Amino acid sequence: VKENSTPEKEHFGISAPCLLLGNPGLAKTVMCDVLGGLCGGSAERIQGSPEIEPGDILGKTVMFGEGLPEEFRPGPIFANHVLVDEFNRVSEKTQAALIEPLAEGRVTANMSIGKGTFKKRTFDLPRPFFFAATQNPLDHRGVFTITEALLDRIAMQINVGGLTIKEVIGVVQKKKVYAEEPVRQVIGAEDILACQNFIARQVEVAVPIIRYAAILTKLVLPYSDLLDADRETDKLFNEAKQKVHNTPLVIGKEERKLEDVVAVTGYTRGAQVIISLAQTQAFLQGRRYVLPED
Repeated sequence: VKENSTPEKEHFGISAPCLLLGNPGLAKTVMCDVLGGLCGGSAERIQGSPEIEPGDILGKTVMFGEGLPEEFRPGPIFANHVLVDEFNRVSEKTQAALIEPLAEGRVTANMSIGKGTFKKRTFDLPRPFFFAATQNPLDHRGVFTITEALLDRIAMQINVGGLTIKEVIGVVQKKKVYAEEPVRQVIGAEDILACQNFIARQVEVAVPIIRYAAILTKLVLPYSDLLDADRETDKLFNEAKQKVHNTPLVIGKEERKLEDVVAVTGYTRGAQVIISLAQTQAFLQGRRYVLPED
């Protein structure tokens, strides 16, 4: 009914983690559930709360007898589609434990192999892996700030806006019709992996496009010197810097500075994500090359 800004790019492009922002009741959770149903695979939903420990999400080691090797029992993070509702209720300790799964696609556990000996073992997450989290901006009790280290591993922030009266009427009418109808799978895990492989290898990205992405990410860094840039890049950067920092951003009815809008900067990783998402956008538009507008 409403949103064109759904996380399909992550699914078909790079399985990038995303954060959905918006007031309660805007179907953020429903959107992720439906997307998981359309793409098939296993799905898990985690309700964020301060009491959740890292092991409740990642998994735990279990010992069946003294001196015997431990066994790892995977947690809900080992699913193709993982949704954490009210992510800002998760403690910083548990947030830190999520950095490795989101960045590396794996979980490391320190396990006993018997006789007082321990060994680290890594367990790969299933592929494709899609992580989405929602954040409730209204309730300030029992919430934590999402750490910069974790935000650096989240590729996209999607602001889910409110509905007009006409759109609310459409939601109510469609719920009556489709309430009991199950979501039908339209694509499988192998198809998604094939799409991701094609996008990464076959969608061409010219050097000027890569330079453009690097300049965009460099513009929002707290320091602004290009250490080893060539003359052309240096000229483009300085022109863009002057234009961006002298032109206020209009958000709603407010004019704000770029520094006030960008919370966390990610230079190299940010440029890589921008290029990957641009490749996905080109693929969805039926092209095998990336344009600046992607």
